[in-house]
Amino acid sequence: MSKPRILVTGATGKTGGAVVNELLARDFPVRAIVHSRDARSEELDRKGAETVVADMFDPDQLLDARQGAAPIRDRSPTPIKDGVMNALEHRVPPPLVCLFFAAVMLVVSRLTPAIQIEDIVRLAITGFFAVSSLVFGAPAFMAFGRAKTTINPRNIEAASALVTSGVYKYTRNPMYVGLTALLWSLTAYLAAPWTALGPVAFLLFITRFQIIPEERVMLAKFGRAYDEYRKHVRRWL
Repeated sequence: MSKPRILVTGATGKTGGAVVNELLARDFPVRAIVHSRDARSEELDRKGAETVVADMFDPDQLLDARQGAAPIRDRSPTPIKDGVMNALEHRVPPPLVCLFFAAVMLVVSRLTPAIQIEDIVRLAITGFFAVSSLVFGAPAFMAFGRAKTTINPRNIEAASALVTSGVYKYTRNPMYVGLTALLWSLTAYLAAPWTALGPVAFLLFITRFQIIPEERVMLAKFGRAYDEYRKHVRRWL
């Protein structure tokens, strides 16, 4: 029986390269994902690996690279791309990130002028976003509970099910939508325009350091099912 083709990410790194060498030594066909064509990728070619250039932050390229190969497994102990920025990927729990930006917003509200607005209007807007946070966040947690899959944002690989029902039919990340809405409610309550940068910064941070890494893992674990899901449901709203 022929051996399956194994797809290795981080193949030009120290650990990934060692995995490629071991697989080739055991006569497994190897497809190695590389970031660019260089001396390291040429060395993999000479050893007999099939090298594919792909951006690890692009799910479409990952899906194409996976075709005809065993499920992707990231063998590198460090982030796929070098640098301190990438070391932040799914390292800080989103609720803590939300608390951090909320604290910054409170400081900003004390240092910048607030706008004059009727209390009833201010509280109504605050309540709208607070309720929106619950509408998105609470059902999301319950859906994960019913599916018996992990809600730990730092252990994405432990996901055992692809949840697409309930609130997940309208957004792929309702928990993060809920946290963002919570920050918007704080902006409304403080009535300080500069604090609006808080939820925007949170959205950008979570997208780069939490959602994109999650998408890579989900694509690797669930393949076409996740690809079809993300084509029909937006990342946010």
